[in-house]
Amino acid sequence: MALDFNQVKKALMEGPCEIRFTSLNSGREIIGVYRDAGINQSDGTKILCMDTVSERYEDIDLETIISIKRLF
Repeated sequence: MALDFNQVKKALMEGPCEIRFTSLNSGREIIGVYRDAGINQSDGTKILCMDTVSERYEDIDLETIISIKRLF
């Protein structure tokens, strides 16, 4: 699924999203609920978001996103 930065940023700014992506470190598929990190970001190949469970930042490479779904 080829999403661009603006599509993902807009979805995260509208509310929590379930994002399924492949980890570049482990190669495993990760599914989590993320929200906008609240940090001003420029257009790029990665997006910084906040994991709603662990409250930790996640830097996701846009090319690794398998799916994104708004939850609310």
